[in-house]
Amino acid sequence: MMKKRLVLLIVLFSLAACGDKIILEHPEFIGFWEGADDKKVYSLRVEEDGSGTFAFVGDGKMRSFRGIIRINGNRMRVGTRTLEIITFPIMQEGFFITNLDGIAFRRVD
Repeated sequence: MMKKRLVLLIVLFSLAACGDKIILEHPEFIGFWEGADDKKVYSLRVEEDGSGTFAFVGDGKMRSFRGIIRINGNRMRVGTRTLEIITFPIMQEGFFITNLDGIAFRRVD
């Protein structure tokens, strides 16, 4: 029983380490981002050390996810929340923009 738990812990830690820290491969994400749709307002803060927070408010709910931000392919993970990267950050009309989970975000810092 103890051996099974140890193996399970090793597998979980290995999976948690998957993906690159954001500052290593995608420093363009560093900063404070805002986005919105018809029902919610979203924010994403990415720190230089690779940690961050993703939060949203709307529909009478407020949720926040924080932790090390990792990118694996077109997936970004913030704590326990996974977002699909539709477009990586690009400069457009003087602002960096990106699209995560179909939501347009603009860097505002």
